[in-house]
Amino acid sequence: MEKPINLFRVCSLLMAFLFAYSASVQLNDPDWYFWFPLYTLACVVNLINCKRISSKSRRIRQMIGTALSLGLFLLAKVVAEDVITEKVGVLSLDLSQRVVREKIGSALVIASMVLQLRATSSKPKEKYVDFGKTKNHSILSFSKISSFTKTVFKFQNLIWRVLISGMVAIVIFGYGLPFWFFTIKKGEIKI
Repeated sequence: MEKPINLFRVCSLLMAFLFAYSASVQLNDPDWYFWFPLYTLACVVNLINCKRISSKSRRIRQMIGTALSLGLFLLAKVVAEDVITEKVGVLSLDLSQRVVREKIGSALVIASMVLQLRATSSKPKEKYVDFGKTKNHSILSFSKISSFTKTVFKFQNLIWRVLISGMVAIVIFGYGLPFWFFTIKKGEIKI
């Protein structure tokens, strides 16, 4: 299980870089006081969890909760602004528009924080002991415990596979969409 955890950590580091860059370009915006804390919190959480996934730190969970709440608030604000002004569609991926960039940024923070929150609440299980193959069969329920234990560990490992897949997906989307828009499509930002 060490290689998938390393992949999760690498994805966390990549997302931390993306959020750090996003925070740095917010300083010249008129509403920087919303977006700078959002991206900074997301960057810090991803940086901490790329080093080690800390499940017992209450402070980390509070930071994730704050970033998640702020991200949801800002996503609702941007979607409402988009619906009211009718500049672009709600599902638009046109990065030339400010509301689309803000919508995608807050959605990436929300997705990252949900995955980080889930990662902090479940540690992957690397090995399990098969009690059913021990020589001491004095307790009849060993096979039931063994079956239940295997099921729990399989479920936890499935959760980790989903978490890792989710992190890989948001890294690909977070880096791939701007690459496609600015490099392949040759789009320009409208201010």
